Amino acid sequence: MRHATSNCSTQALSQALELWRDHDKNLIRGSFIRVTENKLLQWATANRLTFLYSRNKLAAVAVLSAAPARQPVKDFSGSSRFCIESGDITIRRLACRPGYENTAIQFVLNQQRRCPRIWLRIWQEHPVDRKIVDLLSAKWMGTKILSGGELVGIWCFGNAPQPQPLPAHEYWALRRLALRHLPVVAAEGAVLRKSTDLISHYSAKYNSRSSWSALALRGYGGKTDFIIKPSEMPKTWKGQNRAKLEWEISDTPLRAELPELKPLIDAVPGIKQRIRIMCLRAGGMIKRHSDAIDKDAGTAPGKILRIHIPICTNSRVWFTAWNLDGGKTGAHMGAGEAWFLDTRKPHEVENYGNSDRIHLVMDVVSSPEILSLASAANDCDKDATRID
Repeated sequence: MRHATSNCSTQALSQALELWRDHDKNLIRGSFIRVTENKLLQWATANRLTFLYSRNKLAAVAVLSAAPARQPVKDFSGSSRFCIESGDITIRRLACRPGYENTAIQFVLNQQRRCPRIWLRIWQEHPVDRKIVDLLSAKWMGTKILSGGELVGIWCFGNAPQPQPLPAHEYWALRRLALRHLPVVAAEGAVLRKSTDLISHYSAKYNSRSSWSALALRGYGGKTDFIIKPSEMPKTWKGQNRAKLEWEISDTPLRAELPELKPLIDAVPGIKQRIRIMCLRAGGMIKRHSDAIDKDAGTAPGKILRIHIPICTNSRVWFTAWNLDGGKTGAHMGAGEAWFLDTRKPHEVENYGNSDRIHLVMDVVSSPEILSLASAANDCDKDATRID
């Protein structure tokens, strides 16, 4: 194996860019984190870019940095879990050809001669990345979730510190609440009467074929057709709607118009924030995304939990949520069941059926009572299924 750093040719940069595009394909959804020619030039100029060759073929490319000082590291939960110490080396980005994992591993081992502790930031779902950290027997320290729903694993090779533990509920992605089956026949007739009034969901990037829509029973400004959370909106929208940023949450006229939903709302304990009915049309899809931008979301006391109660559904509606380790949890949510979804983690929904899916969706303030219902989920007659 040989490697080269900033003294790289245009051809080498071109090969590296092609390798990175292949490596990151189908994993990156946010354009700002894609490796571009300009980024490669910047890394090379800063002497951070390393090309790894095997049998005169570019096998891997790595971006390195050394910590100038002690750095606390936060994971998806926003809490500081551990610290990178001054002088520690971090491989911030890595692209490796399948079958050349040993080349990347040997490079990490060589770096350990310079520093006893090496940090690696990898895609948790990438089989090559995971093979590298597994063969190194590196320690998983935590996961960051990017705005596009990408899972970035932080791993340590060498003298790994002990991260601050996370409560069990921070690992949950999708769990059924241990509540009795709720009757939804009356609610079904009520929401179907309102189905023609539904407002298309504002997130065009994830709202495949405009199949996702909603109405608010409780929301910002107390308006039925205002289904968004102002703080989650882009800067351009905020600049054009400054007054709406001050709106508070209150009931909308729709809540009084749909008294049939009251038993469902009351069945879930806790203080309610937004309450919406949300529809996914037959044949529709809500593409993979994460609500990581919502700083209020979480399971810690005072944070906001997302609860789903299906009112209208069919057996071909499937919900998928991604776990911190890169695996997936999937479930069909049956009518009258109550489910917790951690919206900070990537998730998607598909309606393969011939009928619309309509859920009552509530944002509820986290409390020991509601967490205990999710904790007891394994005692239910049905729970989410782990998919690896």
